[in-house]
Amino acid sequence: MSWIQENTFVAGLVGVTAVVGGAFLFFGFSQGGAYNEKLEQFEELKSQYAQLEKQKPYPTSGHLAAREEGVEAYDEMIDEVRSKVLKFAPAKLEKMTPDQFRDVRVQMGEELRAAFTKAGTELPDGCLFGFENYEVDSARMNATAKLNYELEAIKWLLNQLAEVKPVSLNNIRRVELPEESGVVVQPEPVKGKGKKARRPKPGQSSGEAFGRVYEMMPVELSFTANEDAVRSFISEMVNSEKYYFAIRGARFRNERQTPPTHQDANFPADIIPAAGGADGGFAGFEGFIDDGESALGEEDSTEVAEDGAEDPVVQPAKPVVPAGELILKQVLGSENIQVHLCFDVILLTKKEEAESSKGKGKKATEDSSDDSSDS
Repeated sequence: MSWIQENTFVAGLVGVTAVVGGAFLFFGFSQGGAYNEKLEQFEELKSQYAQLEKQKPYPTSGHLAAREEGVEAYDEMIDEVRSKVLKFAPAKLEKMTPDQFRDVRVQMGEELRAAFTKAGTELPDGCLFGFENYEVDSARMNATAKLNYELEAIKWLLNQLAEVKPVSLNNIRRVELPEESGVVVQPEPVKGKGKKARRPKPGQSSGEAFGRVYEMMPVELSFTANEDAVRSFISEMVNSEKYYFAIRGARFRNERQTPPTHQDANFPADIIPAAGGADGGFAGFEGFIDDGESALGEEDSTEVAEDGAEDPVVQPAKPVVPAGELILKQVLGSENIQVHLCFDVILLTKKEEAESSKGKGKKATEDSSDDSSDS
């Protein structure tokens, strides 16, 4: 006979004690984990509260109202900027075949060449206005839509340049788009909790692989024109309401790098004195003390007109000549300026998504305000 059979009561008591002890141990460990979790949450809230206490202004109901007003003003400003920027986004990029793009490119070249010829502008040999690569080769099918948009933007800009009649169009260079080399632009990755963004393929940047809300199409342009023409052209460029041009760099230099000499002076004939004139060769220049007038501007002569003598003839006052009109401008002449611009044609490609996100943001703000008012 075994010990358990002989001591049934003691054996039963030991078994019950073991079961109860195991249950207590399990409960204790489980509660210990919950306690540690609650303790971590408490420490996190404590840290956040300590940071809030250090905030300036201190978070009170009055300061909260002021902060909410500031956030609303910020949202309104962002909406205003968004509406101004989105007007440059095309409603839809026109898809075309490579043959259709070739016809558009040829027509654009003919129109621009005629415009610059009419303006008397000198063009470089073989100028195709940035699209020299497609004189022989055809564009890729997946690149024609964006190429057509860039072509129209460059065409509009060069028409503005032709209107100011520059002396010469020295060069225009267009940076190749990713699609022109066969890069397939994928939609942006969906980033969510627990999900990793897709990696770009070898040889692709993240922007090329996933696309962006906007795309930059770099262009370099150099031309020679006078100062007024340069000012008018850049004003038209930055104030365009159809295309968004972002100037990244600009260089302006005089066409002539040596200082002017006296031979460059271009004085009007009516102020050039005759040889041996009584004025000593200073006709037309203001600021010199005339004979009979002291340095203080008072009359030196004390003679008084005799009785019966005719009144002295009063000479009319000479017109005030603007500063630099008679000297600086005549010596410098109408010198031309060589201009080199580096700029981007900005293509906004996510107009619908931006507008939908704007609507969602407003709806979320309204919902949160409704919830706060209900509470």
